[in-house]
Amino acid sequence: MRTHPDPGQFVTELITDDSVLNAYLVAEVLNAQPPDVRDVLLSTSILEQASGEAARELTGNKQAAGILRAVARANGFIQPLGSGWYHYHPLFADVLRLKLRREDPDRVALLHRRAARWYERNGQLADAVRHAAQAGDWPLAVGMVIDGLAISKVIEPRGRPSLADGFHSMPHRDAWNEPQPYLVCAAVARPKAEPSGVASVRGVRRHPGSARRSRACQQQQLAGGRGHARARVGGCRRRQERNACARTRASDPWRGARPGAAERVPG
Repeated sequence: MRTHPDPGQFVTELITDDSVLNAYLVAEVLNAQPPDVRDVLLSTSILEQASGEAARELTGNKQAAGILRAVARANGFIQPLGSGWYHYHPLFADVLRLKLRREDPDRVALLHRRAARWYERNGQLADAVRHAAQAGDWPLAVGMVIDGLAISKVIEPRGRPSLADGFHSMPHRDAWNEPQPYLVCAAVARPKAEPSGVASVRGVRRHPGSARRSRACQQQQLAGGRGHARARVGGCRRRQERNACARTRASDPWRGARPGAAERVPG
């Protein structure tokens, strides 16, 4: 696969309906499982990572967590990540999703809605919005943001994936029945301001001459400031000397008298 000119297309070809690999995984891995195990695998294939609690939410099967543990021990296509989370091999996950779409296409959106509500209850709003978007349920996605008072996280996204990423494919309709979708659309479309430091660095990169001129101006300002400081110090010293002389004359009344004046005594 590393030498294939288009690895993505190569994987797609591997898991097409009539591919040998797809037939093997379906026949030897999926169809060999009991119905309840098969249902858990197909239902949780929509998740990037599956957990026992999420599996119970999606399937309604209280034994889903135990089923995932057992399958992970017996099957190399499911890897435990710790703390009750599991990761499906990408090829296996793609085969499961393909099989789910073929067997029960209407159930895909339902599973994404259930996943969205489960992630919302567990405080993972970005994942909740992503699943609501994959279900095409934009009122649900918008409602979770508004109810969670998270519109500021759409305006100023942080981290990846961000909350705003889930709304990039949201259609700009003219007939929304509620004002909330318009609010989220405006928040997503709002230009994101760059930090001043980033903007200045980009400006320097685009105009290196301006950077040199800026440095020269700074050096001139610094030199001028130093000269101004030296002038102020010199002026202070001269004022101090004049004040000292004035105090000396005030304390010595004979200082500065004409010669012989002290010898004239009235007769």
